[in-house]
Amino acid sequence: MSPFSFDSALTPDPIARELDAGERILWSGHPNPERMRRKALPMTFIAIPCFAFMLFAFWDASKLARMALAAGRVPHILTMIFPVLAMGALGFFALMAVAPLYEAIKARRTFYLLTNRRALIIVDGKKKDVQSVLPNEFILERCDLEVGGDIILKRETKGSGEDETTIEIGFYGIENPHEVENLALQLKQKVR
Repeated sequence: MSPFSFDSALTPDPIARELDAGERILWSGHPNPERMRRKALPMTFIAIPCFAFMLFAFWDASKLARMALAAGRVPHILTMIFPVLAMGALGFFALMAVAPLYEAIKARRTFYLLTNRRALIIVDGKKKDVQSVLPNEFILERCDLEVGGDIILKRETKGSGEDETTIEIGFYGIENPHEVENLALQLKQKVR
């Protein structure tokens, strides 16, 4: 595989700026957009019925305000506030419904690199996000799927007690995860 895949939305310039002097790319890739879209699909199945319910609630609540106005009365404050709150919920559920599209676009702008010094995850968008994982932090858990797979490089724990959240950092939806895992293992052994 060539060091840079030009089918990604990311150009070599942002990649070159992230590399240190003497750092070489051993492997590069990006997530499979279709896999990332499918991973976010359950959110859509939740959002669509919620959106429909809130649309009904908005229509019903605004009907009370319209009836009061038609009768020449000032509507009660709650009949004015509820439609506004329902509109906010409608917007939220509409965004949830398009999450698979967002994830597919994000996958096209995500670039994974394994260099001779570290693993890099670069998301190139309005705001560029770069995560770097050093070889001594690698945990290297691989999950093979029908097509491609995932490699978990590191786990971070944020918060404490009941608010504790574990975030898995890794290469998701990649082709040939076994090959990448072997390269990462070699890199980890060199650092020891």
